[in-house]
Amino acid sequence: MADAFTFLLWPHAARPRAHDTEVIIVRLSKSHFVALVANLALGAIAITDAIVQGTTGDSIIPGSAPDPLTGGLASASLAMALVHGIAYVTIIVVLVNERSRFAETNVFARIMRIALIVTSAAMALAFLVAEPLSIFARIPKQSGFLLEFSNWVTTPAFLGTFVFAAALGFALIRRNPLGVGSRVLLGVVPALLLLIVVGIAAPRWAHPGLVEVVTGVGLALVGVMPTSASTTAKPQPKVATQTG
Repeated sequence: MADAFTFLLWPHAARPRAHDTEVIIVRLSKSHFVALVANLALGAIAITDAIVQGTTGDSIIPGSAPDPLTGGLASASLAMALVHGIAYVTIIVVLVNERSRFAETNVFARIMRIALIVTSAAMALAFLVAEPLSIFARIPKQSGFLLEFSNWVTTPAFLGTFVFAAALGFALIRRNPLGVGSRVLLGVVPALLLLIVVGIAAPRWAHPGLVEVVTGVGLALVGVMPTSASTTAKPQPKVATQTG
């Protein structure tokens, strides 16, 4: 596998010369690429669940099924939990790997990095430990220890991830050493506001899926710096024509 993945974002005409074209290039490290793929997979689950909830009132996540889960429901729940858990682990890896870039940011942004590592670790623990424990050990999630864990750990960490991600994006508006990711995180607040509006206008469509996508993709791309390269197109030679 290559050390980095290169993506061509968009070409546009550069100003200096008529035949120049400036190409914006984004190079993803292995950790960024894996984090992006994992969080897009998480986003696909979230958006699918949002559509199903809005159109049918149900969910693809077996929340109202018998507790603890068994059979096919248990397998589906475990698969979705693994996708979510891995996505949060990849975010932790990115945030840890980009500590040198965070060292160039302000104090508040560095605090948000620590807070996001903590909330992401709590979410990973919920999906990679608590969920499998509920399934394999047949421990109910809707009562006892796992219910307390959800109330006091998972739910605050879930909400905290959105708040801290949005705060990180706004902390770097003026000076941004973190590249693409922090700009994507500026979309967290609009996504939250849209969620609130939808919750008032059409409650059945109120789902945090879009917020999860923006947050996950933004954090996955923290530290990815776009670069530009100019290419000069060779002018086409004029073909002489003769008229008789």
